[in-house]
Amino acid sequence: MTIEAGSIGPALLASASALLAGLMALALVRLAAAVFGAVAPRDAVAVPILHVMGLAGGLALGIALLAATPDAASFHPGEVFRRDGPWMLDLRDFLARSVPGPATLHNLAAVLLGGGWLGCALAWVAALSLAGGAAIALLGWRGPARLRALLAVFTLSAWTALLIHYGAHLLAWIAAQLNFWTLAVLLLLFQHWRYGKRAAH
Repeated sequence: MTIEAGSIGPALLASASALLAGLMALALVRLAAAVFGAVAPRDAVAVPILHVMGLAGGLALGIALLAATPDAASFHPGEVFRRDGPWMLDLRDFLARSVPGPATLHNLAAVLLGGGWLGCALAWVAALSLAGGAAIALLGWRGPARLRALLAVFTLSAWTALLIHYGAHLLAWIAAQLNFWTLAVLLLLFQHWRYGKRAAH
């Protein structure tokens, strides 16, 4: 499914698959926001620190999930752009791979507890963020709203971690599908950013 110069069919198929996978990422973001809005107390919008704690904990857990994947080495650029590399997948196989599996979840504790300085940092950030979010929920609300605030923090963290895991897999997969066109796309985005910055000044 790698795009070769002059092969329009595979190029269109890869582009359509990448577009669909990207749209799924956007749908997951909207779903995460909807779930948080449904779970959180109505006045949670007035307490932005609750969101910050949930996002920070999810960010740390998401990075830890990526480090815990059994095939973490496949994210190396040499593996991403290898012609017969591990990212030469169709859309269905990619989606199956982008979901954290039992092996990843099994390795997660090892990463957080014994993964060197990075694992230690991620564990502290996740623990402090979730503890801080829980404290804000317990102190800021009472009754059923308190439970909803707690669920909101942990739900937001879980969704954020899953979105980071999916997003990293999506970027690697799209880069592998587009292959040498990836550089052209990055150059186009850079030029757009540079000239847009000049126009702003």
